[in-house]
Amino acid sequence: MLTQDATALPGGGWRVGVIMKPVRLAAAVGATLVLIACAGPGGVAKPQVQVKIAGTIVPAAMGSYCWSSGGQGQCVDMASMHAVAQTRGLTPTHVLAASPGTITFDRYPRSLDLMAGSDEAHLQAVPMDAMSFQAPSTPGVWEYLLSGRWDQGDVTWVFLISV
Repeated sequence: MLTQDATALPGGGWRVGVIMKPVRLAAAVGATLVLIACAGPGGVAKPQVQVKIAGTIVPAAMGSYCWSSGGQGQCVDMASMHAVAQTRGLTPTHVLAASPGTITFDRYPRSLDLMAGSDEAHLQAVPMDAMSFQAPSTPGVWEYLLSGRWDQGDVTWVFLISV
């Protein structure tokens, strides 16, 4: 239930506020925090990425990040690449061996690293030319860890392919 509260201010004028019952106040605060978390600290959204291999979009899930803007910061650590993939419902996207891949962002990072392997314990650097890379020529399921750095912080993503 919402009610209005009006209070006279010294020197004239009125302050008008809204009073909410505790349950609704908690729900409103929770919804606001969810919106802020989605946008990131200070309301600046974390970067968005798109991965394509041979023209096929490969779903990528955000993993660990540290992001700071508007005088606020937030860091989130992922448990593991496998946990991110499982939690986000990622499944390997089938691609042909040695297919060309591209990575695009809604804003360019200062630096970018791409690692891949048959599992998280065996990741190796993937050579990149600008924002392009090549899928492995060896058959199997490959886990990728993409790390980007911006002035506001760094963000990682996980994606899976099968060759």
